Amino acid sequence: MKALIGGEYSGRVRDAFIAHGHDAMSCDLLPTERPGPHYQGDVRDVLDYPWDLAIFHPPCTDLSVSGA
Repeated sequence: MKALIGGEYSGRVRDAFIAHGHDAMSCDLLPTERPGPHYQGDVRDVLDYPWDLAIFHPPCTDLSVSGA
């Protein structure tokens, strides 16, 4: 399975997919914290690749209301 993990710079989810035998790549505007397949840039640049699965992690600061 080919998986795209968008909004991830830690590489943890990507590496978990790779450890289970999948072809995975992370993508974020920031550089990756761990070596591995990573695209640094806009996720829209790589959306046309024939992915079987895409997981996106938007910034938590925009989704959380814990301080409200």
